[in-house]
Amino acid sequence: MDIREYISSGIIEAYVLGLATEQEASLLACVRKSYPEVEQAIVEAEVALEAMATAQAVRPAEHLKDDIWNRINTVSNVLPASQAEVTLEQEPESAPFLNKSTSKLKPRSRSLLAAAGLLLAMSVAINIYMYRDNRAAQQDLVAVNAQKEQAEKLLSSSAAQWEIINKPAVRSILLEGTPDHSDLRARVYWNTEEKSVYLIADQLPPAPEGKQYQLWAIVDGNPVDAGLVPLSETQTMYTMRAIPSAEAFAITIEKIGGSAVPTLTELRVIGNI
Repeated sequence: MDIREYISSGIIEAYVLGLATEQEASLLACVRKSYPEVEQAIVEAEVALEAMATAQAVRPAEHLKDDIWNRINTVSNVLPASQAEVTLEQEPESAPFLNKSTSKLKPRSRSLLAAAGLLLAMSVAINIYMYRDNRAAQQDLVAVNAQKEQAEKLLSSSAAQWEIINKPAVRSILLEGTPDHSDLRARVYWNTEEKSVYLIADQLPPAPEGKQYQLWAIVDGNPVDAGLVPLSETQTMYTMRAIPSAEAFAITIEKIGGSAVPTLTELRVIGNI
């Protein structure tokens, strides 16, 4: 884990203000035990947020104190003496969020506290927005990197295939569909010097359940097993068995694992050299 990056991500500010998710808070609780710098960052965030609220507090207008006392006196004159006394001197039971320290504050101090709280809330909102936006950007970056890696793999695979098929000794053989399967196509690239065989079968539909495509080389009129088309692989070009000589290539559908001899009734495509 990159601690500096983790500290600067904004998660600590969200945690200090109680706005982190349960999962984020749980992770931070574990991290702070193992990394003193994270614990220190949490303390510093608490101090910084409190200082920010104090520094950005707006001084109330000079006449505010007189206005507040005038309103209090107006209420005192309207309410019965007993109710006015409760209003001014007693702590309402319905306000549990007020503790002893806040209940003893003077009106001017309470106004300052309210202004500081408002500014603190605005600061918190900005920090959380930046944190969430940063996390969304990181997720987008992960997705972009994944797409980039996929594109690089595809480009590398295409370059390798291009190098194979453009060698002077490579012959390209088109395998066309039989009369009952005229829409099917496949292509064999046969390197007559290295004897290697490559098959592109992207225009063949998936083999039926329990079946598999098998490539054959016709040598002196006899079929020679040139390999099975893999069931689970998704690349467009397959490396097949080496064939020293051949007159034609063909593909049949066989049982999984292949057959020793081709099933002629399951012949799909064939092409002469």
